[in-house]
Order: sequence, then structure tokens, then C-alpha cells
Amino acid sequence: MGREYPRNEINRQPRPSRFVEKHVSDELLLTTDEAATRLRIGRSKLYDLIRANKLSTIKIGARRLVPAGSLPQVIALLLEEAA
Repeated sequence: MGREYPRNEINRQPRPSRFVEKHVSDELLLTTDEAATRLRIGRSKLYDLIRANKLSTIKIGARRLVPAGSLPQVIALLLEEAA
């Protein structure tokens, strides 16, 4: 067989993961790439929505971020326009 290691308290505890799993709903602000991915559209179309004031964003320094709560709003707006 293989080499046996002593069974003590240290060996029985699970090792912490180096990667922390993020839950999608935990993020308040999304990058433009993340927002485009969630809406399943390209970056160009996302910026078209921003320029048309259909999608709200904020700027922090040079970064443009999309509040996660504005994604359902833009979907509702686009559904309304399509009807």
C-alpha cells in the first residue's frame, strides 16, 4: 500500500480552499464586461444602452460600473418597448 500518515486532529480537518466561491447575487456593482455577460449581449450593445440612458451606471475614478439592481430594470424596459 501507500505511505500511511498519522491520524491526528490536523490531518482530519479539511484544507481551506485557495479560491473563494463568489455568489452572483453578492456583488452590488458589476464591471461593464460582467453586466454584458449577464445580459448575454456584447459590450458594444451594452454601451448603446448606456448612451441611450436605458442602463444606469456610476463612475468611480476611471471605472464605469453597473449597479446589479439596474439589470432587471433594463430588461423590464426592453420588454415594455418590445410589446
